[in-house]
Amino acid sequence: DMVDSVAAAGTADEVLDKLKAFHDAGARHFVFSPATAGADPTPIVDRLLGDVVPALRAYASSGSATKEV
Repeated sequence: DMVDSVAAAGTADEVLDKLKAFHDAGARHFVFSPATAGADPTPIVDRLLGDVVPALRAYASSGSATKEV
């Protein structure tokens, strides 16, 4: 599915796993646009910035991330 190849959706852990895969594939810049179907996006943004982004930063700076060649 085309969306799955360019987007991350799901639980915080699922989004983090997808972002790690994008990072390992070479992505270094991400654009976040929460799809909330008209609901308040604040809880999603808070979770993204409070949990997912810090975990991705830690992953990217650790030895776990695929190193660029």
